[in-house]
Amino acid sequence: METLISSVSTALGWSLLHSLWQGAAIYLILFGLYLAIPGLRATTKHNLALAAQVTLFFCFVYTFFDLIDYRTTQESATPLSLKNEELFYIDYLHEKQSSIQHYFMYIVPLYLLGILVQSISCTRSYLQVKSLKRKTTDHIPSAWQEQFTHSIQRLGITKNVRLLLSDQIFEPLAMGFFRPVVIFPVAYINKMALAEVEALILHELAHIKRNDYLLNIMKIVMETILFFNPFIWLISRHIQTEREQACDDSVVSLLPQQINYAKALLTVELLKKEASSPRMSLAASGTQHKLLQRIKRITQAKMETSYTTIKHQLVASLMVLFTLVSVAWTQPNSKKEVNKTDAAITKTNIETNELATLSSQYNNTDWSDDSLDNWASDIVLTTDTNKITTKKFESPEWHAYIAKIEENARKVEEKFNSPEWHAHIAKIEENARKVEEKFNSPEWHAHIAKIEENARKVEEKFNSPEWHAHIAKIEENARKVEEKFNSPEWHAHIAKIEENARKVEEKFNSPEWLAHIAKIEENARKVEEKFNSPEWLAHITKIEENARNLAKDILDSKYKKKP
Repeated sequence: METLISSVSTALGWSLLHSLWQGAAIYLILFGLYLAIPGLRATTKHNLALAAQVTLFFCFVYTFFDLIDYRTTQESATPLSLKNEELFYIDYLHEKQSSIQHYFMYIVPLYLLGILVQSISCTRSYLQVKSLKRKTTDHIPSAWQEQFTHSIQRLGITKNVRLLLSDQIFEPLAMGFFRPVVIFPVAYINKMALAEVEALILHELAHIKRNDYLLNIMKIVMETILFFNPFIWLISRHIQTEREQACDDSVVSLLPQQINYAKALLTVELLKKEASSPRMSLAASGTQHKLLQRIKRITQAKMETSYTTIKHQLVASLMVLFTLVSVAWTQPNSKKEVNKTDAAITKTNIETNELATLSSQYNNTDWSDDSLDNWASDIVLTTDTNKITTKKFESPEWHAYIAKIEENARKVEEKFNSPEWHAHIAKIEENARKVEEKFNSPEWHAHIAKIEENARKVEEKFNSPEWHAHIAKIEENARKVEEKFNSPEWHAHIAKIEENARKVEEKFNSPEWLAHIAKIEENARKVEEKFNSPEWLAHITKIEENARNLAKDILDSKYKKKP
């Protein structure tokens, strides 16, 4: 098991490093295509970027499975019965491992931790989407619903798409693949013209027609697995930009007046107080720094994206250069070590075969005098792959080789007979004994029994008649609520409310009401003119003068009566 984990960890570590130069190469090809063919449509650019991201992902997966040492994992279960020279070369190979490989014990756990964090983020986004769909209403204005149905027919969408309203969002969203929905903020009902709503509806339906929701989930999965690779995020940026602009092109081709769509995007941005769109949804406006570029693109009929900014080129070039330098730093040493490793393994196999052949020949040889006389002149031992003569065993190289093998065997024997090794084995046995005691202890058995008892109680609770009755009651209440909102009475009530609203709107827009308001305004103007006329002001002045004279006369008569 340890060998398997080590092999997978090593393959994963090298796959992470190889993914960097693979991403740099693929991004350079994609960027070069954009610059070489500037007239590409947004849909084509989106498909190229998506293909580049998928290619990078499969390169990572292929590299990982290609680097796993299946031979090591299969032979890991064989007992330790290696000969002395094989042990020597195994030690030699371990000492000659690439230096960068020592960091895999830190890189791989950090990568797995990043995968966990990214998965939690995706799960939270998915739960937000599900929660958002539950907090919507289908009480749509009739004019909106008619426009929505007409837009579905114009785009040729065969899926059953629903239009919903929500007070939890600030911009339109499209989500779902099998049961797609388009969700609009409730605030848009009184703040957007029907022409602007039509443009936004066409944009969201374009996402559904292109299956962008499913493609977006695939993109998020690849981003989650390759989150460490900066080129996956650069390619994702291209995908998002071209996805929105492809939908813009679709809307502009269907609208007679392109300025209405630009006004709609601007209105969405003004009404959006904060960005709270889930990651798995597809919003109409996008980020703020891209809004101005989209509006210019729509109003000026310039259906292309600029990828030739100095800042963009500089960042991409620096990232590619850094990746290539990093790979160049690690790869040559790796190749040398691999070559050395292969050579050592080959040498070990050849020499092991030679020793095995010699031993076999020695045991099967006739050592009689006649045989020795015939064999002494020129003895030749043959194997399946090599021919070894007696001259080899008289050479200084062979004696040095035998001495080296004996020295290695002595070192291995000393290692396994050393006090440190015996202490290590004793420690392992002590730990195994403690683990065995722990799992056989009364406390552990009591703990397991408690867990089983709790599991039994939980199972009894969920299987009890009370719980089933509670669930049945919840389902019954849900059914009643659904029946109420689907009942003819409720629909009639909603229709009556809409009818009354329509009558009120017609009343306040009727010529009689407008004439009545005009008459009230005319009377108010006449009253204002009367109270501001010189005659009225003179009349008021005269009244005030008479009031002063009357007060004076009353006061004078009062003082005259006093003695």
